[in-house]
Amino acid sequence: MKKLRSLPQNRDFFDVYATLIKTVRKSKTAVQMVSAATEIGIIYSAALSALQPIFPVGAPYLAMGIAILGTLVIEMGLRVMMPQSVDAILYKRFHGLHLPMTITVLSLSVALVVTSGTLSFKNSKVVVEQFTPEITETATLVPDSIYQVKTNQLQADYTTDSLATAKKYTGLKEATTLAFNNRIKAKERELENLRRKEVRTELSFATRKDQARLAIENLKAEQAEALVNLKIEEEQAFTTLRNDYKKTLTDIQSDHKQGIQAIHTSNQSAQQERKNLVQSYGMGLGWFTLVCLFIFCLAVILDRVHAKGAGIAEKIDINQYDFSPSIWVNALEAIRERVNYFFHNKIRAIEEATPPAPLPAARPELYDPTALTNVTLTLKLESEKESGEQVIYIPNKRRQIGFQRVPPSEEEGAHTKDSCVIKDTGKDIDLRQCKIRLKDYKKRLGRHIQKKIKQEGKGEQVSKRTLNAIENNQRWVDHYTQLLQQLTKEPQNK
Repeated sequence: MKKLRSLPQNRDFFDVYATLIKTVRKSKTAVQMVSAATEIGIIYSAALSALQPIFPVGAPYLAMGIAILGTLVIEMGLRVMMPQSVDAILYKRFHGLHLPMTITVLSLSVALVVTSGTLSFKNSKVVVEQFTPEITETATLVPDSIYQVKTNQLQADYTTDSLATAKKYTGLKEATTLAFNNRIKAKERELENLRRKEVRTELSFATRKDQARLAIENLKAEQAEALVNLKIEEEQAFTTLRNDYKKTLTDIQSDHKQGIQAIHTSNQSAQQERKNLVQSYGMGLGWFTLVCLFIFCLAVILDRVHAKGAGIAEKIDINQYDFSPSIWVNALEAIRERVNYFFHNKIRAIEEATPPAPLPAARPELYDPTALTNVTLTLKLESEKESGEQVIYIPNKRRQIGFQRVPPSEEEGAHTKDSCVIKDTGKDIDLRQCKIRLKDYKKRLGRHIQKKIKQEGKGEQVSKRTLNAIENNQRWVDHYTQLLQQLTKEPQNK
């Protein structure tokens, strides 16, 4: 279906605005591309957030497909509905069946314009944010590394100083204890000497012994006091070490915290700058998309007004393809017919190869067993007949098909020894029936010949059943050929 435009009837009006309308038509495509670029982003974001929990792997592809289809629906709908809406107003299509069409077209146009404007305006920030490069945040690796090194060094120094202090005061305690122990031993030896002297001289040295004992006790007291003083000095030294360690650690932590805070402040400042940039340019792009949509509507109005003023009429050129079923419908129908043809032929072939149903068996006769006499009967086939013998012949239960050999004596010279007769119902066979039967037997003959060729191709021996079928069908073909020739000659002779 093609849309043809007639030549302008009002050439003066056409010439005045021809250049303008040519530019306007190009601008319609440009502004629609801008609107489509902003619409496809918001539709993609919404579809992706909805599909991500359900299809984690294929969600981006499905979301992109939905975004493209949604954008095409909006923009192509505007491209079709807007001209129709303007034409409905210009040509006053408000009567008869034009009224519901006009109301529907106007409603759809307004809905598509509102949808396009809303999506474009709201998605402008998203588009700007996607194209604005992300801020590279400064990592806190350097301050963390410095803090870790200083902390480890401080811990090592504290451990070393603590061990040295403990070792120093341990030595002092041992030396003080050793010195006082030696002095105490000297006084104890002096006391012992006084005791021995009393034994030797039998004199009393009680005063001197008391003085020696008092000296020993004084030395022990001095030793304890000296050890206590050393213990106090040791505790003071460790307290000083701990205070220095805590102060230094506090200074290191404060420096680390200040460094981290400076980095965070710098990152937040950069993020805020980017956010302000996105906000500013996003709002600008949003208003720009609304201006583009406004330009599109004005361009459509100018184009349709120019066409009406110039007297340009639009006609539709249709052909048979516009009313015929689509190629997909025709393709599916052709495939369906082909499948039906194939299976119907297979079923028909199976049906033709199936022999007729056997005749129903004879119902057994009821008899009275008491009324029977002892009679001996000889049952023989017809081929075993002997003269002078009382026999009962058993007829063949199976219906004989095909040709039956008839001796010349039983046929009145109508056939030779090798001729065949048809076991038929005795009705006359007309020309049409003869042709139908000849065609059927030719098909059967060809089918059995193909079976024979396949068996020979496989190197197998041709089955006797196939050979008999070929011979039997060939005789039928020859018979119906001769009969057809006789039937075609008789009208000519007459």
